[in-house]
Amino acid sequence: MDTFFSALMQGVLLGGVYALVALGVLVVYKSCMIFNMAHGEMMVLASYIAWWLAVSKGLPLPLAVVLSIMSGALTGWVINRLIIRPIIGKPMLVTFLLTLLVGIGIQGITIIAWQGLPQVLPAVFPKGNLNVGG
Repeated sequence: MDTFFSALMQGVLLGGVYALVALGVLVVYKSCMIFNMAHGEMMVLASYIAWWLAVSKGLPLPLAVVLSIMSGALTGWVINRLIIRPIIGKPMLVTFLLTLLVGIGIQGITIIAWQGLPQVLPAVFPKGNLNVGG
């Protein structure tokens, strides 16, 4: 029974992440009429930066997360100004392919910088079980 509840909780949490990603894509599309294919890669880049700051540079995890969010916002602003703004109003295929290429470029950067290996952030919550109601 523990396995069922564990799998259920992991499924709900993963579904929440997928919903947030879909919501982010929808907000960008509705506001700019651009289907951004680099949305996920931007999150991956910010996550790698958080890991790098927390593990490699030894910053506290909350500070590393805040700095990675700020770096993600700055990266998004630069991409918006240099790449996205000039293509607003162009055919949908142009915007789709250009943001796809931006995503591939970000993937290349993360592979070069961090070898594309999965990394684990330090634990935020204590390990162990939490017994509720018994």
